[in-house]
Amino acid sequence: MPREPRVFTACTVEFDRLGKRVRATTQDISRSGVFVRTDEYLPVGDVLELTLVLPSGEKVALISRVAHLLSAAAARALGRQAGMGFELLEQDGEKRVRLNAYLDTLLDGPKLAPGGGGPEPVRVLVADSSTRLLERLST
Repeated sequence: MPREPRVFTACTVEFDRLGKRVRATTQDISRSGVFVRTDEYLPVGDVLELTLVLPSGEKVALISRVAHLLSAAAARALGRQAGMGFELLEQDGEKRVRLNAYLDTLLDGPKLAPGGGGPEPVRVLVADSSTRLLERLST
């Protein structure tokens, strides 16, 4: 089964941890989950309400489950930020529609002109003296 496309976007996220409201930032989001950059960890498996603040200021409260944690040490080794991955659980229709509408605006590629070909292919040249970094960037 193909993986959901992820969008790298920085939206504010709010959730409760030990009676305190935590504000963090997303690193990426898809229709099925979100990765939040934070050092305020929750136990894997916890189900909670995650409030996603869209760039428009609209708040979407989503029921989610903590799927995985990425510690600071592991994040450094991977060249990422520390945080938590959340699986988005079943939502009511309105919340799902608002989230999907936001993701659709980010996932839509360039529109094709009627009768025209596709967009020009893009070539990317990656150069670095570090073989390890070059391999990471190339993937």
